[in-house]
Amino acid sequence: MAEDPDERAAGQRHLPERAELLTDVARTVLGGVTDTVGMSPEPGILVDTDGGLDDLIAIGVVAQAHRLWGVTTTWGNVSAMAAARNVSAAVPGCEIWCGDRTPPNAWRPSAVHGLDGLGGTLRGPQRCRRPRYEPGAAQVISRYAHENPGGTVLCIGPLTNLARAIELDAEGLGRLSAVVVLAGVGVGRDRSLRTISDTNTRVDPTAAVAVARATWLPVRWVGLDVSRAVRLGVDDLPRNGVVSFESMRAYGLRRRLAGRAHPWSTPCHDLVAAATALTPDIATWCHGRARVRTDHEAVRVVGSPDIDGPHLIARGVDAVAVRARLVDPGADSADTAIDDVDLRRLRSTRP
Repeated sequence: MAEDPDERAAGQRHLPERAELLTDVARTVLGGVTDTVGMSPEPGILVDTDGGLDDLIAIGVVAQAHRLWGVTTTWGNVSAMAAARNVSAAVPGCEIWCGDRTPPNAWRPSAVHGLDGLGGTLRGPQRCRRPRYEPGAAQVISRYAHENPGGTVLCIGPLTNLARAIELDAEGLGRLSAVVVLAGVGVGRDRSLRTISDTNTRVDPTAAVAVARATWLPVRWVGLDVSRAVRLGVDDLPRNGVVSFESMRAYGLRRRLAGRAHPWSTPCHDLVAAATALTPDIATWCHGRARVRTDHEAVRVVGSPDIDGPHLIARGVDAVAVRARLVDPGADSADTAIDDVDLRRLRSTRP
């Protein structure tokens, strides 16, 4: 999960309200997702995640498009184990493989998304499917590449598992058609943006270096300059059939009275990355090179356009089309909408 610096401080002060907003939207998207039966004829997508709020929205969109092959978890907003629990609670039918039980050296607990990664919204015992520790997450990524040539891996958490998979089976990962990575600041020229650090790079910068140097790997970088284009706000809740939005409307007004020029909203970086994994043409891309920078006391991936560059870097995204996936994730037309949301399904599980 990438982290917007503007939201970091505000998120600390208003965590319950932000969690309520994203949890409601996640429930809207995930309410009908209980399994991946009826997979699309297109290759399934393997998602590597740190299990935060907008990660679940992204995973739900992939699942409702019948493209979710499975999920591996890593340390980021929460531990790899807590990330597996969150995914299991949200999408009970999917296969989950948990990352290492030991975190990367740079990992530190973060309260931005709550100690549970869901804004402290988990209540009582959660009946969650037990994640698998064997085979390991890196082995699962390798297996996926061999079983699904032309498939897509979507990395919306720190890159620990992907880097280990590269070390384990570089040749096998070359069979993939795309590795969509949500990390870094992209190729934008916003000076303030290019000097900040994002969670997915900061937690394991060594892994980010390994991915940036994998010039043979079909990486598609989605940076903060592009993923910030989609923000979820109070107005998204009624559109998606969720009626309990009044507290968020009041919160948005308070933010505006506090000096904000616009009603409160929150970026959904992971949703943007998921949309580009499902439909690459939803974004514009350029060939380029990625490198990990450590100046300005911020660890980040910076992209540079280069016609001979080995990777693709997103330059822009159709924000309207991305947002439409919250309404109609599995089709190109807007005739079908998610209009009957069973909030209880978020807490359900299959035996």
